[in-house]
Amino acid sequence: MTSVRNARRGDLASVVAVMNAVDVAALGEPDTTEEDIATGWDESVFDVCSDAFVAEDDDEVIGYGELYPREEQTFDADVYVHPDAADEVAKALLDAVMARAATRGGAGVRLATWVPVGDRSGRAFAAAGFKSVRTFVRMRYSGDGIPAAPDPPAGIVLRPFDQGRDAPLVHEVLVEAFAGHVRPMTPSLERFTEQHLDHPDFRPGLWVLAEHDSHVVGAITVFDHGDIGFIRHVGVRSGHRGRGIGAAVHPSRLPHPAAARTGGTTAVTLEPRPVSASEVTFARTMTQADANLVGNIHGGVIMKEVDVAGGTAAARHAGGVCVTAAIDELSFLQPVHIGDVLVVSARVNAVGKTSLEVGVRVEAEPWQGGERRHTTSAYLLFVCLGQDGRPREVPPLIVETDDERRREQQAQIRRQARKERIQRLGSYGPGPAPQPDS
Repeated sequence: MTSVRNARRGDLASVVAVMNAVDVAALGEPDTTEEDIATGWDESVFDVCSDAFVAEDDDEVIGYGELYPREEQTFDADVYVHPDAADEVAKALLDAVMARAATRGGAGVRLATWVPVGDRSGRAFAAAGFKSVRTFVRMRYSGDGIPAAPDPPAGIVLRPFDQGRDAPLVHEVLVEAFAGHVRPMTPSLERFTEQHLDHPDFRPGLWVLAEHDSHVVGAITVFDHGDIGFIRHVGVRSGHRGRGIGAAVHPSRLPHPAAARTGGTTAVTLEPRPVSASEVTFARTMTQADANLVGNIHGGVIMKEVDVAGGTAAARHAGGVCVTAAIDELSFLQPVHIGDVLVVSARVNAVGKTSLEVGVRVEAEPWQGGERRHTTSAYLLFVCLGQDGRPREVPPLIVETDDERRREQQAQIRRQARKERIQRLGSYGPGPAPQPDS
């Protein structure tokens, strides 16, 4: 005897087994994990005990249905029925889901669904009044067959995703890019964060942004599904479409190409990159909140800006996460005052196997205009980390000008001095290190 009831947390394994049986029938292989489903059940807008249902036959779960909220009064009505179960199971589950939709969404509720080609649940949806409006194609290619990506259009710079600051920018791009789509991006940044950055398959190194004049105008988001890199979104702002940006943010350009994943680790493209590819400059006006009692900007504030700029340049070159390992030199040359516009520039000077030196120059000028003065110089050492948290190789650096060659040579001198200093200090064993004048 088949019956339908509200789902419970304890049904997770049985629900996933049913969904994978549907996957095998439609795709030839299982495509659902318990982690995938549990993530959806944990979303703040979803109540598994009210929005999800299971169909049982002699206490065995043979079907699953859920009402998944998209936006106000818009829901997904999804039904999965084991291939060996009767057609009536799909109808019973859909009836339960639609009843829940009427309760939760009220008058004017809109329902949509995805049905694999040939899946018999489609008959239940058709009988309930659903109509087929479009077809989506599932496509895949292997790492061996990735075509070469075209060069970015003139004025477009590709860079890695910075989880600390880029989430709102990517969200804005995708909201605009999918505004006319049947599945628009949620306008809620909180919901976007929950669905994407909090997802267990999220990897910041698999997202790439396209910038024009330092403004993010395009993005690709890829999720790590084990042995598959799932391209979830490729979005370009409306004013920049038709220029080839979508083609340029191509998986073959990913800092950690999803298609090259093997054994749970990610292959890294070590194509040499010029200094110019990772240079970064930004500006910020100093306010009273940044200053000490006499009106000078705190050194710690400037150090933070130096670290942010240096880390951004390092990440751009390495194509992934870089962490600050050391500051070889930090010189405060002139004070910075309230109202000054701080201009911070960073560039990669030299690279090792897993580390790289970034030089940062800080300048300041009065907000109303005037002479720009050199206030701070710094040389920072960064180590690039792979997704396992361990150091990984970084791409070689292409030095093209006399100035770049000079900077690289000076960086090597600092590197050698750092190694010698560590050796000398280490030879003293435990206890305080000797003072410089001792």
